[in-house]
Amino acid sequence: MSPKVDKQKRRRNTLKLSDKLEIIKKLESGVSVSVLMETYDIGKSTIYDIKKAKNKILQFTASSEPYNKIAERKSLHKPKFENLDKVLHEWFLIKRSEGMAISGPMLITKAKSFKEQMNIDSECNFSSGWLRNFKMRHGIRQLNVVGERQSADIHAAADYSATFEKIVIDYDLTPDQIYNADETGVFWKCLPTKTLAGNQERNAKGFKMNKERLTVLTCANASGQHKIKLLVIGKYKRPRAFKGVLHLPVTYKAQKNAWMDKDIFQDWFVNDFIPSVRQNLTNLGKPANTKCLLLLDNCRAHPHESKLVSDCGNIFASYLPPNVTSLIQPMDQGVIRNFKCHYKNDFMMKMLNKDVDSIEFQRSFTIKDAVFSLVTAWNTVKPVTLLRAWRKLWPNVMHGELECEENEDIEVFLVEQRASEVNELMQSVKLAQEDNPLCKLNEEDLEEWICIEDDVEIAATFTDQEIIDSITNPDQTEEHTSEKSDEEDDRLETEKVSWATAEKCMETIVKFVEQNHSFTLQDVMQVHMVQNNFITKKLQSRRQCDIRRYLQKTTEASAIQTTNQLQQQTLTTLNPQTDHLAQQEEENMSYAEETSANSHPASQKLSSQADHQV
Repeated sequence: MSPKVDKQKRRRNTLKLSDKLEIIKKLESGVSVSVLMETYDIGKSTIYDIKKAKNKILQFTASSEPYNKIAERKSLHKPKFENLDKVLHEWFLIKRSEGMAISGPMLITKAKSFKEQMNIDSECNFSSGWLRNFKMRHGIRQLNVVGERQSADIHAAADYSATFEKIVIDYDLTPDQIYNADETGVFWKCLPTKTLAGNQERNAKGFKMNKERLTVLTCANASGQHKIKLLVIGKYKRPRAFKGVLHLPVTYKAQKNAWMDKDIFQDWFVNDFIPSVRQNLTNLGKPANTKCLLLLDNCRAHPHESKLVSDCGNIFASYLPPNVTSLIQPMDQGVIRNFKCHYKNDFMMKMLNKDVDSIEFQRSFTIKDAVFSLVTAWNTVKPVTLLRAWRKLWPNVMHGELECEENEDIEVFLVEQRASEVNELMQSVKLAQEDNPLCKLNEEDLEEWICIEDDVEIAATFTDQEIIDSITNPDQTEEHTSEKSDEEDDRLETEKVSWATAEKCMETIVKFVEQNHSFTLQDVMQVHMVQNNFITKKLQSRRQCDIRRYLQKTTEASAIQTTNQLQQQTLTTLNPQTDHLAQQEEENMSYAEETSANSHPASQKLSSQADHQV
C-alpha cells in the first residue's frame, strides 16, 4: 500500500488589477498557463476567469482615473452613486487646476450639493469613511486644510526635478526625445494702451479695447531641434479671411469661446503630435519604437495621461505636479514670452507700414494675417532659447553645439532676455513717424503690452450644472464650434489673383529690390530665387492646364465617336427591317395590279380598240 501523500492547500492569493492586466498581456503574447500559475501563485481556474473577464477589466481601467491608483485595486466594484462620484471628481480636478485648495469638509459639502442638484433621492452617508474611499478611488493623497489659493511649491518643484532625472535615465531619453507643450492666449489685434490714448480713440464713439483672442498651443523638444506645428483655436469654424487659402501653416480648430478642451487636445495629440514626432525620429535615423515623452502641466483641458499614449506605447505623456508650472515648466521659462514678443513686433511693423490710424488698421488686420504672423514669430524663436528653458527642470541638459555653460545662471539669462526683447520692440518704435502715437511708447508701456495676456484663461470655466451635464449627458452637450463665419468687413473679400497679375507684381518687386540701397546682395538673390520658383510653378501649372485641355478634348472626341458608332449601329439594325417592308409592299402592289387585270377582260378589249382607232 503506497503511503498517503498530503497535498498542501494553496494559499488564497488576491490579485491587483495591475497583475490581472499583466496576465492578460502575457496570455496574448503566448506565455503558457503553467508559467503564469507558477509566477503569480494562482490556480488554472483563476487564469481562465481573468481571461473570460478580459473586456470587463480593460473597460473598467480605461474609464477610471487615475490609472496608477486604480491599478492597485483588487476588485471592479464601483461606488453606489457612480455619476455623483464622477461629477465630484471632475469638480475637484477643475478647482485644483485653478489653484484652489480643497479640504475634506469642502468635498463633503460639495458632494451634498451635487446630490441635491442631481435629484438623487436615495440615502447617502457622507461620512469620514466615504471621504477616505473617495480619496483612495481617485488617488488623492492629501487635502489642504486651509481654503487659500495655492502658491508655487518650491519643494515640490525640487522633488520633481529629481524624479524627472530618474525618468530620463530609466527610459534612456535624450533632449531630442523629450517635449513640452503649453497653451497661451493671444490678443491678436490688441495695441498698447498709450497708443490708443495718444490717438484720442479711447473716447471715440463705440470704442472698445480690442481683445479678440486666439488660444495657441506651442510645443517643441528639449534640444530645440524640432518644433511642432502650432495649434491655433478660434471661435469660428470657417473664418471668412481663410476663403481661398489652400495651405494654412497651422492646425486650426474652432471652439465657441476659443478655449482649449480635452477633445481638441486629444485630437492634436493623435493627429499632429504623434505623426510629427515619428517623422522626426525617421529624420534623425532613430528606430520607430524609440521612446518619446511629452511633458504637460495640470491644465483642466488636458486628458488623463492614460489616454495620451501612441498605439505602440513608445510615445506617451507625463504630468508635472500641481503648482510647479511657473517654476520649472520649460515653456514658461521665457519661451512663450519670447514667442509673443516676436509676434507683437511683427504686428507693430505691419501697422507702421500702413498709412492709416490704429482703428482702421485693426479692422483691416484679419485672422489670416494673425496666423501667418504667429508662425513667423514661432519660427523666429531660437533653438538655444528652447534648450535653456529646460535648465531649471533638467540642469544637466545639453545638446551638441547648443550645450549650455555648466555654471550659467538661468535667472540672469532670463532677465537679460527680457531686456533684449523690450529693446527689440523699442527699435521698431523708433521707426515710427512723429505724428504716429507709437513713437510715444516707452519701455514700461511695452512691458505692459507684452504681459497683457498673462492671466488670460485658455480653458473653459464650468458651472456646477455644466459639470453635471458633461457627465450625465455627454452626447447632448453644446457643440464645440460655431458654424457662422466671422463678422469681418465684407470689403476683405478679394478676387482671385491671376498668374499674369502676379507675374507683373513679381517683376516690379525684383526691380525695386535691385535698385534700392536698403537691400543687400543676399536680399537681391533671395528675391531672384523666389522669382525663379514662381516661374517654375507657373510653367508647371500651364503644363497641367495643357494636359487637362488635351484630356478634355480627347474625352469630347471619344464621346462624339461613341455617339456616331451607336447611331450607325442603330441604323444598321433598322435597315434590314426597312428593306423587307419595302419589298413586301412592292409584291403587294404587283399582286393587286395582276388581280385587277384578270378580273376585267372586257375593259381591256375596249381599251385596245380605242387605241387602234386613235
